[in-house]
Amino acid sequence: MVTDRILAESRCLVMCAGGMITSSLSHPMDTLKCRWQVAGKPWQGQHLTDFARALLREEGISAGLWRPGFLANVMSMAWCVGMRNGLYPTFRDGIGKLYTIAGGEPGKAGPSSMFCAGLLSGCSGYLVASPLLQVKTQMQAEAGKLGLDGLYASGLHVGLAPTYSSTWQALASHSCGSLGGSLRSLWRGAGVIVARGAALSASQLMAYDQSKTVLKERKEKGIATAMQQNGLPHAMEKSSDAQNAQEPPLSEEVGGQRSLRACPQRIVRNGETVEVWPEHWGMTMQQIRELMDDCKEDADWHQDNSVRDMVKKHILPRTAGDGVGYALKINHAMPLEVEVLVSHSWNENAEEFVETLERTVYPNEVLFVCAFAIYQNEDEAGPSVMQQIGCSMKNSPFERVLRHIQDRGLEAGTWWWPRRFFHILPGLCLLMALEIFMISQLLCGGVPGMDCLFKLEHAQGQRCGGWRSAGHGTCLATHWVRKDMDPMCKPAFSAVWGFALVGFGISLWLHCVKHRVYYGRMVAVPNYQDNLYQRLWCVYEIFMASQLKVYVSLAHTLAPAGKCTARTARCSDAADEARIRREIEAFGARCVHKRSSSVTNNMVRDIFAAEGGEHPRALAAEVGYRRVDAAIRWTTSRAQREWLWVMVRITLLGTALQGSVTILSYSMGLLRTYFALGYALAFLVYMVLMWSILRRTGCLQRKHLLVLGLLPFCLGVICVCLA
Repeated sequence: MVTDRILAESRCLVMCAGGMITSSLSHPMDTLKCRWQVAGKPWQGQHLTDFARALLREEGISAGLWRPGFLANVMSMAWCVGMRNGLYPTFRDGIGKLYTIAGGEPGKAGPSSMFCAGLLSGCSGYLVASPLLQVKTQMQAEAGKLGLDGLYASGLHVGLAPTYSSTWQALASHSCGSLGGSLRSLWRGAGVIVARGAALSASQLMAYDQSKTVLKERKEKGIATAMQQNGLPHAMEKSSDAQNAQEPPLSEEVGGQRSLRACPQRIVRNGETVEVWPEHWGMTMQQIRELMDDCKEDADWHQDNSVRDMVKKHILPRTAGDGVGYALKINHAMPLEVEVLVSHSWNENAEEFVETLERTVYPNEVLFVCAFAIYQNEDEAGPSVMQQIGCSMKNSPFERVLRHIQDRGLEAGTWWWPRRFFHILPGLCLLMALEIFMISQLLCGGVPGMDCLFKLEHAQGQRCGGWRSAGHGTCLATHWVRKDMDPMCKPAFSAVWGFALVGFGISLWLHCVKHRVYYGRMVAVPNYQDNLYQRLWCVYEIFMASQLKVYVSLAHTLAPAGKCTARTARCSDAADEARIRREIEAFGARCVHKRSSSVTNNMVRDIFAAEGGEHPRALAAEVGYRRVDAAIRWTTSRAQREWLWVMVRITLLGTALQGSVTILSYSMGLLRTYFALGYALAFLVYMVLMWSILRRTGCLQRKHLLVLGLLPFCLGVICVCLA
């Protein structure tokens, strides 16, 4: 179940994002309001629509309404909305606890608590955002169209230069006193802003929270009344009977032998026997690496050994007579809770399997690997493989682990990040900063600063040797000079440092919240020995995960997953294959009997009708297999779509390396020969880094390497020829 206690940090982040999006969309209206208020005498007696029409005609929507104070407005609203809405439940619950302590009786927070909580959260948000709101208003009030001379050609300050070129300069000017101010001037007028914001927040949040509480109480009262009218005990009995009817029998004839429902493994702790279920049959990636190293030290070990050989020659001797799998044996004192379910082939090369897992998961993540988790000795010292798997797939270790991951993910709520999207953002931001830095130097002819351009010049009359073109000085004679900067180059400085600070901030934030994040997921490991989707177990595990909304990712390897359908997939054990197919067909039967107008069901029904009649069992089987195939296709296509992020990273990396070589060559006046040599070295570094990224990501196939290598190579040849 989803926990009722949502962390304050997650609320603040969600509210910050909402405030940024809302303020971004409504910013032109806010700018229009501010500029209309300070328009002055020329527009007295005119209507707002006339003013807006003239503004758009003369300056355009971007320069006239969207650009002035945009960053300050978005940042201020992120603080305001994020803090007042994100901290409101914390203040409300805290005030409610104080009332409980004072009165001695527990109770819910009333309207007075809600109002006080709204005041406190509103004060906090607007107090922090006050400097940004001040800067936003100043930049909006003096906004206008800039001429070629850098002066305002329209607006309130015609003929004058902008007071601030960016939000950062405005904040620095106030805080450093460069314009006659001081640090306190950042909060000029904060009292009025805070009072207004606190009053608005208190009234809005109290009205919303109280209305929600009243509606929720009415809904619960209506549900209770309906349950009393329908007879609650009778309903509970029906639910219990239905649940018992769905459970498998205590025993069933499977594969010629009698097998009970799925059994746990048992360990002895403090003289008592303790049952340990599959969700605690895990081992860390570091432990798997240590096991692999121990196996490789054996004189009989071969590089071609498969996972099956590894189990037969090294796992079975280690666990003989213990009655527990290898994972539980090495973690006997404290069984580890599984976070990642690994689906793999037993025919896969063992060393490649471990290396692929190392590239895919963190060293301390707890994995459920069938080969290491299940006790497979069949020596009656513990449960047999059949007893551990059970007769019903609903009770198999794999579905138990997936359901456990689902429950833990729902408990984590917004902190369940199986895709790790946020972890690639710092690198992308830094690459974007580097990219903008390189391009701005090429286009602007120097390094853009906050309000000037820094350009490298050479002393005339001296030479470095024959490796430079005529007219350029020596390396030691270079020096930096300040130049006037084109207005189009001014945003480069803010963009570079903005992306760099955002990347650093996200990285720091991820480091601070990593103990709260839950990465539970399923990982399917493709290999070069087997077609992954020819394994019926793997196909069904992916299908189970998709039904439980557990994220499935392909391991970081260039091995293809292959193409296969659930009908043609096979299992090494005939009894397992029969059970899995019965489960798929049973799922299809449930889908057919649902009262829905599914396009797939109708299409399959039409096919059988055209063949001379509808066969219920065949129809159910076809629907079940199609649903399983759809889940497999979705998993594969999602993995293929993720390679776009890899393309972005590689493209940014390649262009950044080429840009650095180009800038260095132009600034030093290199001859074409040495320019080409620099490009060759840059291309070599690019290929090495590209290969490491691809091996780490594993979203692409080998055929993409040629394309990713030829594009920067051709670009480099063109640049060298034009140099």
